[in-house]
Amino acid sequence: MTKLKAGIALLQEWCKFNRLYVNWAKTFIMFVTNKRVQIPKSVQIDGHEIMVVDKFKLLGVCLDNKLLFEDFVAQQCKAISGRLFSIKRLFFLPFEVKLTFFKAFILPSFDYCASLCIYLSKKLIQKLNKFYYICLFKLFKYNFYGLSCAQITERLSPFGLSSFTHRICTKILTFYAKIGSYATAPQGLKDMINLTRLDNQNYNLRSNNMLVVVNERLNNRFGEKMFSTFGAKLINSFKFLNFFNNFVTFKKDIFYNLNVIVDNFVNLFPNFNLDSNFYFFLHKS
Repeated sequence: MTKLKAGIALLQEWCKFNRLYVNWAKTFIMFVTNKRVQIPKSVQIDGHEIMVVDKFKLLGVCLDNKLLFEDFVAQQCKAISGRLFSIKRLFFLPFEVKLTFFKAFILPSFDYCASLCIYLSKKLIQKLNKFYYICLFKLFKYNFYGLSCAQITERLSPFGLSSFTHRICTKILTFYAKIGSYATAPQGLKDMINLTRLDNQNYNLRSNNMLVVVNERLNNRFGEKMFSTFGAKLINSFKFLNFFNNFVTFKKDIFYNLNVIVDNFVNLFPNFNLDSNFYFFLHKS
């Protein structure tokens, strides 16, 4: 509690310096921890009683105090289901119209904060995976029973679409590439990954000879899901993509090597091996 009040004091000082006002009536506190500690129901700050919550919606993402993101995935699936239901009487529309609807109103829900998938359990990733193919089945009657991710992407590519695994893999890779190649990327994210030349010389971001060194110690079972740990493992395994140079070149490299990249990605992170669970559902439908 002492650290909390010290942090809030710094916040207040910053707000005062920048002439900003904290609306305490719309402010909440959430303790993010897996430890069995007694959490108060509210905290007094400058005469204001601030409620303590176990979940909170921030910029469209429902955060819980254990960072499991179960509510976020449930929220996404609910939104997608609602949009599908809203056009249930419009399935007679031409294919082009339904494809536009899918790209404009359904696909953004899967793409929004896609980088959070690195923190999701395999069960939650499978749930999103299932909903993705449910949408394709209900809108276009696409049944991908018995097809691999590469075969699904081959069938969907003429329409500018891909398999769920290919899409999520691409989103995560480009997320790290933007951090490495964009000068305007948040410095806090850049600082979480320490870039060092393999020959211990000075930095040279034009060199492919890079190694990502993780400073944090992996003291628990959540260590593999740390942002810097995941990124280090990812970038070290895909050095040929060169995350730290021209972003346009990076995207071209992904496009021409997509199947190989996805296969390696799935082998590296088994939670994204999603080829099995949706086949039975679609075949049964």
